[in-house]
Amino acid sequence: MVSELMEQQGRWDQRLVRSCFLGDESEVILSIPLSINPREDAYLWHFDKKGKFSVKSAYKVALADQLSDQASCSYGPLAWWKKLWSLELPSKIRFFCWKANKVILPTKLLLCKKGLVVSDLCPFCGDEPESVDHALWRCKRVVPHWGTWSLFPDINKLRGGCFIDRVLWLSSMGNKDVLLHFLVTAWMLWFRRNRLVHGGTVPVNDSCWDRAGEMLKLFENSGKPAPSLQTVETV
Repeated sequence: MVSELMEQQGRWDQRLVRSCFLGDESEVILSIPLSINPREDAYLWHFDKKGKFSVKSAYKVALADQLSDQASCSYGPLAWWKKLWSLELPSKIRFFCWKANKVILPTKLLLCKKGLVVSDLCPFCGDEPESVDHALWRCKRVVPHWGTWSLFPDINKLRGGCFIDRVLWLSSMGNKDVLLHFLVTAWMLWFRRNRLVHGGTVPVNDSCWDRAGEMLKLFENSGKPAPSLQTVETV
């Protein structure tokens, strides 16, 4: 129950929340304000205005999700999963890619739509709403982190494409190393973004594209799952 994640004073048990959920999910939970008037937990169905579950509403949600997978991308969900899970990446990066593809990364735009934050503007440039697309490769503070990658101008032209469109566009070139480099860089940019948003520090003069390359080299040389970000950057 939700109440088990709270302290007696009506505050979140931060240690317990962070131990039970992934980093970005725990931060979203901890950002939810708690009522000063305690009340019993209740089950509510998010997809109904009155919070009541029905088979009819569940069917509509399942149908909408299926149509979204087929219409929002040029490829179906089966091709996406086969490609993702065949890659030699740690599970945390695969999970990040899945969330980016489903557009459920806790960006400012998503949090604003859910009523958890007031503004949807990018916390770094302040020029546009922070969508997944903006956070990973359109923000003017992010573009320099892709370094001198020759394909970045081309992949940045896919304005109508979703995350998986970019992944499959790269994979169609037959260069697995480039695809892995792209995914690790995207994950590293999101890691860096979360660190800064939540008060952490990161190197000022660095390139996530270069650091992703270092990370992949360590992975290749060790023959083990890719090391954590802390092994390739000092914070």
